[in-house]
Amino acid sequence: MPTNQIYLRTLLFSLMIGAIAGALHYFNLLGMYPSFTWTCFVFFTLLSFLVIGLAGMSGSTSSGQKALQTVLLAMMLKFVFSLMMIVSYVLVVRPVDASFILPFFFMYTYYTVIETYYLLKMPVPVTKPQNETATTANNTTTTNSSAS
Repeated sequence: MPTNQIYLRTLLFSLMIGAIAGALHYFNLLGMYPSFTWTCFVFFTLLSFLVIGLAGMSGSTSSGQKALQTVLLAMMLKFVFSLMMIVSYVLVVRPVDASFILPFFFMYTYYTVIETYYLLKMPVPVTKPQNETATTANNTTTTNSSAS
């Protein structure tokens, strides 16, 4: 699946999540900390575009192994940044109960599933092993010598 199409689908998914969060906010169903829900929404939306962008750049310019390493690094950074966001929010706002974290878990799960699905659909460059390339070159030379 082309990267542009993945961006578009991720944007549509984010708009859907934003609409759901907006409806919940309108009916006052986001709990005591609606700002955390919107913080998570913006955070995961931007992070998803970053992960897809990194995967798209690494997939088109390097081997499959490098692309996989880049994607895994991006996922690890997503996890670390998520933890930093939660800790920062707890230190600044000091929520009285732990229910504030529920929107984070829902969005983390939804965005991780969507990212993983689209990253698996992203084209990965196919590289030939060095031995296969050398064998092909030797066969071509042998064939050309035999034709003479």
